[in-house]
Amino acid sequence: MSLKERLASISKGTSGVADYLRSIRVIADELALIGHPIDDLDLVITALNGLGPTFREFTASIRARDSPLLFDELFDKLINFEIFLQREERHQQSLPATAHYTHCYNASSFRGKRSQNYRNSSSVRNSTTLPSAASSNFSSNSSQRGSSSSRSVPKCQYCD
Repeated sequence: MSLKERLASISKGTSGVADYLRSIRVIADELALIGHPIDDLDLVITALNGLGPTFREFTASIRARDSPLLFDELFDKLINFEIFLQREERHQQSLPATAHYTHCYNASSFRGKRSQNYRNSSSVRNSTTLPSAASSNFSSNSSQRGSSSSRSVPKCQYCD
């Protein structure tokens, strides 16, 4: 009975996919040796149940298949998916954090009235958001033309 309990409660945890599936195969082989073979479909279901939330999309796609998957096929597909996840994780870690700076101006300021700023404007419906040409150093030539009271302050696109 303890082999069936181990098989029913097995989970991937922090181990790799190959080790996880090998441990399932070892338990299934031991059960087969004592006269209690486990159906291949039951092994697939056991393996999918123990994968955890990282493999949620993979598990859903396997369960949605019309034709059942053999345990050996699952092994190959899971190894490939684990490699994909590792590659995606490395890619996400290599991307630098970025922020984009914008100025909000009144739309009429682009028709000759450059001194009027969105914040100083009473007309909100004519406002336009445009990216700053100097977004890398967070300063703008247009904000340096006016007095210090008319300078625009960078606004976070997510917060505001």
